[in-house]
Amino acid sequence: KGVRPEIALLYSYPSRLYHKISEEFTMADEMISYYSALEYSHYPFDTILEEQINDRDIQKNYRIIVAGGIDYVIPATRKKLEKFVSDGGILILGLKTLSHDEYGNLLPTPEWAGVELLSRQKAEVGELSLSIPQTKLLPGKIRGLSYGPVKPVGSKVIGTIEDKPIITEKKYGKGKIY
Repeated sequence: KGVRPEIALLYSYPSRLYHKISEEFTMADEMISYYSALEYSHYPFDTILEEQINDRDIQKNYRIIVAGGIDYVIPATRKKLEKFVSDGGILILGLKTLSHDEYGNLLPTPEWAGVELLSRQKAEVGELSLSIPQTKLLPGKIRGLSYGPVKPVGSKVIGTIEDKPIITEKKYGKGKIY
């Protein structure tokens, strides 16, 4: 309490209404997973609605925006997030890359996020191997989920499970997209 959050968790009604990741795992489930990870790690964060992004100066309020499981967005939201990252912010995406508008139409340049999920498969658990230094906040082996092959598009692979890309980093202006 009393600590200003540097992280915002984005909630998108268009994704909630439109997208179902699989029969047993919905976008809402993925958002809850990101919410839980932030909550249980004790990082202070705000939850913001997609509509609020256009009303706030997000660059002044947040250093990181987490948009886990969000594929369908109001086009102005993605433009605002692109500017946020270009100006030095960090955007963390989940299994989706904000690639469709609220009507299901593909937005221009879906590869902007630096990754393409080639196919959706049943999640496989494996040990995460990182090509970057591991934080002391997560000591020991880190287990992760792989939902299928990921194709880096102008991004660098920084995490793998069994030599398959699982985490990428793309420099975008002054910021980064993971």
